Amino acid sequence: NNGHYQLHISFVDATLGGEGTVPTINGKLKLKVPAGTQSGEVLKLRGKGIRDIDGRGRGDQLIHVQLWTPQQLTEEEKEKLRSFEEVTTFKTHSEIKRQGCFDIVRSFF
Repeated sequence: NNGHYQLHISFVDATLGGEGTVPTINGKLKLKVPAGTQSGEVLKLRGKGIRDIDGRGRGDQLIHVQLWTPQQLTEEEKEKLRSFEEVTTFKTHSEIKRQGCFDIVRSFF
């Protein structure tokens, strides 16, 4: 009874939060995407799916979030993105674990 939909969002919306429009059985709904949403995360709209055969309830609408990655960037856009490589908050947990204690402290200066 659950409906499924893939919502493609930008890196900015995934990081800072944003809105998306998703189709449901009863029409389109605006969905707030929370800040820090990860690609592959599933958001749930309770009771927005398909009605049960016995008519006693409804399924949910499951929104599968996919991060959209731009494929064509200008040199200026590439440089701006590269500047984030040095910031610890933009590194994965496995990248941080590979760094030593002094490397992490050094990145603040």
